[in-house]
Amino acid sequence: MLKKCFLFVFILINFKKRFNFLTFYYFCSMNEDYVEIGYTQKPHGVKGEIKILIEEEYINEMRHLEILFLSVRGNILPYFIDEVRGTSSFIVKFEDVDNKEAAVKIRASPIFMKRADLKYWEEKVEVELVYSHCTGYQVIDVNDGELGKLSEVVEYPQQELGLMIINGKEILIPLNEHTIQNIDKVNKKLTVEMPAGILDVYKEDENDEKEEEL
Repeated sequence: MLKKCFLFVFILINFKKRFNFLTFYYFCSMNEDYVEIGYTQKPHGVKGEIKILIEEEYINEMRHLEILFLSVRGNILPYFIDEVRGTSSFIVKFEDVDNKEAAVKIRASPIFMKRADLKYWEEKVEVELVYSHCTGYQVIDVNDGELGKLSEVVEYPQQELGLMIINGKEILIPLNEHTIQNIDKVNKKLTVEMPAGILDVYKEDENDEKEEEL
């Protein structure tokens, strides 16, 4: 209990400008599970900035975080990010760390983030589809000629599929290195060779229309 009181006083003193709901929230969640993502290095300049090293697998997280946790005197404490710059190595200015002396006190400190926040951002990352740029392209099969336009590229387990509407019916065609023969970005044409049976529904409807015309 005494240890928590000490930490609470520390937060009040060091983060009085930002002592709001967010600070209170992090104080109440001190028993959270944390992930070590790097460590602070030496101060940069005289205005409180400090160099930090972040492990490669967590570098993308730096774009989202507003707060880092530093291990100071054996306690994991929140430090609000005022400014950060850099891509692979970073220079950070924490709020209320306003001079070189204050930055020296937190150098060589392990840096943590909450595991729950890591999971949150992992879930937020959108998977970039390889063939999404082919949406709207004219699809040409090497055996059956022009099929129509690619309406949408959708993600299915372990593969991407192209959605096409042929004769009023939705048809999904596999898009991968085996089926795609050529991508003409200039003329927006996608040459494919579909596996046997994929276009049977389309062919049946096409044959029925020809028989009706006769």
